Amino acid sequence: MAGEKSFLTGSSPSNQRIERWWLSNKQGGGQFWIEFFSNLEHMGKFSTSDHVQLCAQEWNQHRIRHTKSAELPGGKPDLMYYLPELYGK
Repeated sequence: MAGEKSFLTGSSPSNQRIERWWLSNKQGGGQFWIEFFSNLEHMGKFSTSDHVQLCAQEWNQHRIRHTKSAELPGGKPDLMYYLPELYGK
């Protein structure tokens, strides 16, 4: 799979599926998110190469399940921090 064997020439019917998927994704609202994160990146507020930032973002948006054995509420950490009144705090 190197040199001349590393690519194919001619039509590619298998690419039609992925191209159609991207079209459907963009028409279904995906374009909004592409532009949203692109704008954040251009403003310097988001970096896809910063693994710490990506992990922290993922953690703050995940759902914590409520447990009966602990006196802790369940919810998303960002909402729990910024809107404690939603959780009776």
